[in-house]
Amino acid sequence: MGFNEFMTKLFGNKSQRDLKEITPYVDKIKAVYPSIQKLSNDELRAKTDEIKQRIQDYVADERAKVEELRKGIDNKEGTADVGHPLMTLTCYSNGSAQELRLNFEDRTARGDADQKVFVLKKTDLAPFLEEWVEAEEVARFGAEGTYRIVIKRISDGKVLFTYSNSNLDMWRTGSTGLRPKWGIYRYIGDDRTWEDQLRDEQLLYADFSVVKGEPSGLQQVVTENNAGKRTDVYGLDGGRRNVDASGIYIKNGKKYLRK
Repeated sequence: MGFNEFMTKLFGNKSQRDLKEITPYVDKIKAVYPSIQKLSNDELRAKTDEIKQRIQDYVADERAKVEELRKGIDNKEGTADVGHPLMTLTCYSNGSAQELRLNFEDRTARGDADQKVFVLKKTDLAPFLEEWVEAEEVARFGAEGTYRIVIKRISDGKVLFTYSNSNLDMWRTGSTGLRPKWGIYRYIGDDRTWEDQLRDEQLLYADFSVVKGEPSGLQQVVTENNAGKRTDVYGLDGGRRNVDASGIYIKNGKKYLRK
């Protein structure tokens, strides 16, 4: 049996997968069709108008939510802190070693104010290179805030970095809001003097989520003692996946094949 035949036997062909995907919707349509069939033409037109109105109401509500979110993202009122983040994960090289550092900037680091940066924790960068990792971060913002982060390697479930602080000043003077940032930031020196020392880097994200409140995925905080007890399931691309689906997945650092 060739590879393509094996994969088709394992996962089915595209037509079979498409049919499997739309079958539940067809079943729902069949279930409501008898009630629709009984309607007169006038009743059917009225039902159509009712559905259109429901769609318009739903869209209007969603647009209002999007607009409210956009106000915070765009910072139209100019009162949110959009300077250096309070917490920063940074890769640092001192010439002899490469480190992953968790930096904290105090509440005065806004605008042209002098920045006071503290290294809360650091660790060797080598275990992170060329690896998918999962980072779980929980923060409560305020003068008496809290912060915790856990980073684990997906390939074997090993916890590579943890930090927790139950009494940390998580706010900025003069701000009414804080805006998170994700990406790559690199210092190129005064007047771009270090620019020629930079190299191309790539940072990949999967299953990115920002949740207000206590996310269900963080009810059990990962530590070195309970890392092997997690039940999260991942695909080969590093993203979380449904274990009920066919294919190859990773659980607790081991690969499994589900037919």
